[in-house]
Amino acid sequence: MEDIDELGILLDNYSKKFEESKLNRQGQIKENQDFKDQFNQLVQNVIIPEMNKYYTIFYDRGFGASIIRSSILHEAGHQTQSITLSFSHKKSSYSGFMPALIPSLKFVAENRKIAIYENKFDASGLGSSGKEGAYETYQITESFVGDKLSNFFKTLFNRD
Repeated sequence: MEDIDELGILLDNYSKKFEESKLNRQGQIKENQDFKDQFNQLVQNVIIPEMNKYYTIFYDRGFGASIIRSSILHEAGHQTQSITLSFSHKKSSYSGFMPALIPSLKFVAENRKIAIYENKFDASGLGSSGKEGAYETYQITESFVGDKLSNFFKTLFNRD
């Protein structure tokens, strides 16, 4: 009978841990959703308006540009969201002049931070690609995004 009583205590402990785990998971899901919502707000209210300024300049000068918003669902169940501004020379009739890789600056929701990735390729397709950094959401302001875009394109166009 003592074994049965001990089993009852173990079941009670198991149930308690299961409920705690369930509550923790629900909290994580809510935090993830809150971050996702916050990222979407930043994209809509801060990042896209700043990117549009550069898009307009490129377009008005006869260059190509695109702003691409994407969301990728991974096998593990999490979703990666991003917004990318890419620059290209207007397509010529001879596609051999187009570099295989085009310059772009991408903002990605990553581990509850916003990571910035840069692809700095010149007209010949030479350059570099990598993660510039990861930032807290409160750091992503109009002036921050404007500075990142400005520095990115100044560096790109000042290459010899």
